[in-house]
Amino acid sequence: TCNNCGARRMAYSRYHSVSTVPNILVIRLPRHDVTGRKLFGEIHFQPELNMTPFFKVSAKYTLVAAIHHIGSDWTSGHYVAVCNKALTETIWTEFDDERVYECDQNSALHPVRAYVLFYVRIRL
Repeated sequence: TCNNCGARRMAYSRYHSVSTVPNILVIRLPRHDVTGRKLFGEIHFQPELNMTPFFKVSAKYTLVAAIHHIGSDWTSGHYVAVCNKALTETIWTEFDDERVYECDQNSALHPVRAYVLFYVRIRL
């Protein structure tokens, strides 16, 4: 459903294939439309990601960092980074220009601000 007019529309999907399991998985979330306007819809993601069903080997990941975009379109706004401190689930650090401070997991996993996600493969 369109956020602006409420009309039902065909969903846009993009597919990629990966032949080997990467150690670092980077996912860019679609946050801007074709005109550059920011899409403010929520995209929920988990701190743990299991990609094993798509590969013949174990492919489990943990979220270690994210880039957040704060602003209304791609030509303006501000980017901040959040990183998981010592790969714990609850202690995150936000890097906002000269300011560096701890934040909780809810802030790190913000469903509207998150723009790029960085996952590291868990070796079992």
